[in-house]
Amino acid sequence: MKKSLLILTLLIGAFITRAQVDTVSIYDIQYVSPATLQACEDSSFYENKIVHFEGIISVDGNLSEVVSGSITGGNRPFLNVVDTANGGQGGPFMGVDMMGVIDGTSDPYPGFENLLAGDRIRATCLVASYDGETQLTPISSTAIQIISSGTAPSPIVVSVGDLNDNQRVNQLETGEQWEGNYVEIQNVTVTAVNFFSGGSRVSLDVTDQNGNVINISDRFLAQKLNSHQTVNPQSPSSTGSFVAPPVGTQYNFIRGMIIHSENGCTGNAGRGYELNPTSSADYEIGVAPPNFTNIMRDIAIPTSSDDVVVSADITDFDGSIVSANLKYSANLSDPLSAFTTVSMTNTSGDSYEATIPANADGTTVRYILEATDDNSNTTVFPFTPQNAPQPNVYAYTVRNNGLTIVDVQKTFGGSDLSSYIGEEVTVTGFVTATAKSNDIGYVYIQQANETEYAGIICLGTPDLIALCRGEEATITGIVEEDFGMTRIQATSVARTGNYNLVDPVSIDPSSTTLEMEAYESMLVSAENPGGGKVYINEANMGFGDYGIGTTQGGTDNMRVLAGRQSSSSYSSLYVSLITDSFYINNDGQLEVDPVLTNTNQTMDAMVGLVYYSFSNYRLQPRNNDDIIGFSETLDSAGFICNPVIGPGSVNELSIEESVTIYPNPSNGQITFQSNSNDVYQVEVFDMMGRNVYSRVSLNPIQTLNLSFIESGIYMVAMKTKDEKTIKTQKIIIK
Repeated sequence: MKKSLLILTLLIGAFITRAQVDTVSIYDIQYVSPATLQACEDSSFYENKIVHFEGIISVDGNLSEVVSGSITGGNRPFLNVVDTANGGQGGPFMGVDMMGVIDGTSDPYPGFENLLAGDRIRATCLVASYDGETQLTPISSTAIQIISSGTAPSPIVVSVGDLNDNQRVNQLETGEQWEGNYVEIQNVTVTAVNFFSGGSRVSLDVTDQNGNVINISDRFLAQKLNSHQTVNPQSPSSTGSFVAPPVGTQYNFIRGMIIHSENGCTGNAGRGYELNPTSSADYEIGVAPPNFTNIMRDIAIPTSSDDVVVSADITDFDGSIVSANLKYSANLSDPLSAFTTVSMTNTSGDSYEATIPANADGTTVRYILEATDDNSNTTVFPFTPQNAPQPNVYAYTVRNNGLTIVDVQKTFGGSDLSSYIGEEVTVTGFVTATAKSNDIGYVYIQQANETEYAGIICLGTPDLIALCRGEEATITGIVEEDFGMTRIQATSVARTGNYNLVDPVSIDPSSTTLEMEAYESMLVSAENPGGGKVYINEANMGFGDYGIGTTQGGTDNMRVLAGRQSSSSYSSLYVSLITDSFYINNDGQLEVDPVLTNTNQTMDAMVGLVYYSFSNYRLQPRNNDDIIGFSETLDSAGFICNPVIGPGSVNELSIEESVTIYPNPSNGQITFQSNSNDVYQVEVFDMMGRNVYSRVSLNPIQTLNLSFIESGIYMVAMKTKDEKTIKTQKIIIK
């Protein structure tokens, strides 16, 4: 009784705290005293409180472009607001970040994209913090009212040294006052161009004359590359248009919103104070070295009889191109200094090309491009970030009989990107994970008898659904990089008729020297090389991750993720071991009894696929059978999948029976009618191959409610008890 009363008291207290609304200014929200900042603390006094305030919007609401799988629609909108004092022009502690998502929900704020720079608003928001950045979140769908329209704030000129030092460490005492403001930095030089998220995104490090560094980041559409497809339906453009400048580019000024990604004395590993430009007018180039765009080779997968023509557009903002060269090598042991140099021919306008002669089957060719302008500025492409252990290069492998998975996955130089991004390839491998029930929910294939670079995840066509573990499949599709994870967007699937259960590659989860990129998408077994136990040595590393290693309580470990399956988390829902009860029914419904992680748990080994997301490699077990010799009892996996042995396409092997699905299209109410009792299970997959619904023990006529599924095209697979697919059909949910 006392415990219940205590809980009730706490709940009431929390409700009262959240119900209290303070009327404040933005300055009140953001101000932190010098003594507090000196003590390495920058939190708002109003953090976790609801406030009522007025402010002037600094940037249009439709210009942010932050992809988020946890927000309905996939876009997490942002804008910035300044205090009404000082004529709404901002100033110390007068700017703040606002996220356009209703507090406590995954729903974007309605009409957020219609807010314009210069609008004066009255709003009621929760004050929160993320990685040192104070953020306001509307508490309801009517929490923001436009009072009037006016002039957008002008940028405030600030020093880079007030924000960060020469190691890009945030300077709280002088920088915190500018968080959330629209500012301008002057006379800076690009010292690093950082492509990330599979090469689809870019940030810049720029340095002032004193060596102080700030990152120019891409929260807004202004710095999205043309490879970026916008997720905000109200965005003024369907793609980005930013062209990354070469290292050495000098800017007269760069403007944008100051965002805080804390590091330094806080112990976090963020990027310090960042500058996020909001439009193309926020950049003014002063001096620029040559720039490369539209780099391509005429043959993506050359044979031993093919010369390869490499072409590029080369421009110079403030002058002309004096020379352009292609440098290549067919010897993987050659340093850049030993590459053969070929002059590039100016074919027309800004277009240049050069030819690499044919090479023997199996040869890997590496190459770079180099150009010099009339001011003696030289650019080497692809860019190599400062302090990179190896230079970045382009590469291809000569193959007379088509590519292997290793060819697609293996990287050369300092980049972790596939050499075949955007190209159609055909590869063959044995299935190590499936889209079936009681499995990880995605199809992985692996090249036999290889220990590195041999696995890849395959998405796209619903034909993947029928594959079972151990089947050999030939898959054709487009190579993509999804936030650093190489994958094939499959268009066709064919069985070879061969069968082989691939053994996992043994790795040490506490090793600090493993090059994990080599194991991406491969089936591995995390084991203690000394023959001892594997421990859970970090029970909760955030966002569903926990760590396993060979010492109890150690910090050298491998991340593990299970129990989360969404557009950004591709782990299994059939693994009991999760960090938090929150993930029982968030980011997918856990299909087995949960067991929360703790540092007393041990195992003999953990098997799984190596996955890369959000800058970390993770081991993702397929089901409970992959946790070997666990110290607690887990649900049986119950995985059954009978492979079809014999060549042919997946579609050719589907058996049509007298099963009717109607209506189609529907609003989510689907009726299944069968003339026999053979149909035991129905599974629904989206067009990425993800299992979104499963139901067993169907009646001959039964209506299922799929209205919770987002509108789109889906594939339905109906099966017997022995997992034999008796019908597949596309359905449309409106």
